[in-house]
Amino acid sequence: MELVKVNIEVFGTFDGILSAGNGTISISSNGILADIELVGNLSHNMSGKVSAVGNISIGYNMSGKVSSIGNVSVGYNMSGKVSSIGNIFIGYNMAGKVSSIGNISIGYNMSGKVSSIGNNSIGYNMSGKVSSGSRVTVFNDITFTLKGGF
Repeated sequence: MELVKVNIEVFGTFDGILSAGNGTISISSNGILADIELVGNLSHNMSGKVSAVGNISIGYNMSGKVSSIGNVSVGYNMSGKVSSIGNIFIGYNMAGKVSSIGNISIGYNMSGKVSSIGNNSIGYNMSGKVSSGSRVTVFNDITFTLKGGF
């Protein structure tokens, strides 16, 4: 299993979706591993957790969190948030929200909504919907897609 590409959907906050071979790994803007979607039959370990999907193994750390998916490792920081998936590192701001994915910075406004991705600024109207900024921004094979607002 090889980490191929990253897609980020933004709606004030965002979910990060990483394409990995024949599936995806999703994290929330708060650094929680939200979903693993792979193709294949499930195998379970003695604890009842999924240990493999098809021929892709899933490993767990001592805390019971996913630590690997195939040969893609998942790292966590001291707060229990995802700090890396494969060779993509994830940073956090003082509010605990994702502030960087790889070398791409993510800024937030006073309302806690995403205000910038890299050098792309995002504006909101009085209703809180996206009113300015590119709805699709690509940096280093990472795609950020804005949702909401017209």
